[in-house]
Amino acid sequence: MTRRSVQGGYCASEGICAIEKQGCLKPDEDFRSSREMQGAPERAHGGVCLLQETIRGQPIGKCGNGDCAPNAESCLYGGDDFLTHLEKSSTCQVDTSFFGRCASRCAWSPDDCNDGEEWEFPINTCSCDNVEVGACRKGQGEVHCAVSPDACDADQAWIRPTDVISVAGFNCFLCRELSMADNNGDSGDNDSSNLNGNYGMTKKMEEKSSTGAIVGITVGILAAVTLIGGVGYKMNNKKKYGKEETVELP
Repeated sequence: MTRRSVQGGYCASEGICAIEKQGCLKPDEDFRSSREMQGAPERAHGGVCLLQETIRGQPIGKCGNGDCAPNAESCLYGGDDFLTHLEKSSTCQVDTSFFGRCASRCAWSPDDCNDGEEWEFPINTCSCDNVEVGACRKGQGEVHCAVSPDACDADQAWIRPTDVISVAGFNCFLCRELSMADNNGDSGDNDSSNLNGNYGMTKKMEEKSSTGAIVGITVGILAAVTLIGGVGYKMNNKKKYGKEETVELP
């Protein structure tokens, strides 16, 4: 199955990443969608928001009963006391939380459920890499995976999660599968995958280099110990057995 994953938007005046507008203090005037962030420098001016590592580390809210949730609507209990991620009391984030489910499909919100689908929350198999989401699209342009209409900019239209495959030819998910991230991503993923893939490759090269250095040092130490031991053994033998013979002349 060809799949793509969500890239983050950006709260310009605050300089922080957000998955949807409500993540900004001034959502209507401050939010830049992932489409508008394409081409931004990777580590400056919001470019980091496109990275998969950023999506996984994004903070989300908390239901009144302590369950981590992306929105109050997800909460079956404690929704009236929901804490947004902007409130310091919430310590939840995307990659350590369990999301809800519409029938057999993991989803961001009960708003994603089709007629006849029942909402369940939380589900311990609904980690972020299993959460199917929708997308935003400007005209007939590129389709950008997104969690809700709140993640689209003014020029984009919302595509429901179950409609993405027929429109774009791929499915959208909140996060990439960890196995994909570890192997530099799948060929059908978006810019977020490519950026994070390069990051992953760099980390692997660093680890490989460090491992090689450690092995080299260890081998060197063993060789030195062996050499010193051999010299010591020879010297001891010389002391023990090395007496010169005295030959008496007639």
